[in-house]
Amino acid sequence: MNDNGAGALFAGGGIMLVMGLISLAILACWVWALVDAIKNPRLTDNERLIWIIVILLTGCLGALIYLIVGRKK
Repeated sequence: MNDNGAGALFAGGGIMLVMGLISLAILACWVWALVDAIKNPRLTDNERLIWIIVILLTGCLGALIYLIVGRKK
């Protein structure tokens, strides 16, 4: 008996699970960067506003840039 159908279904579900976890991690990183930019006491009001706009408009790329560059100030 050939059971390729069940194996393909499991592989597809596994890929969906991995993609879902990656998406959740990206969303968490984006939210973390946004909250950190809002609450970061080392930023001036203008810098804070600029970082919030950058994070909101560029999504995960802006969040990544903020976490690498913006937090070090």
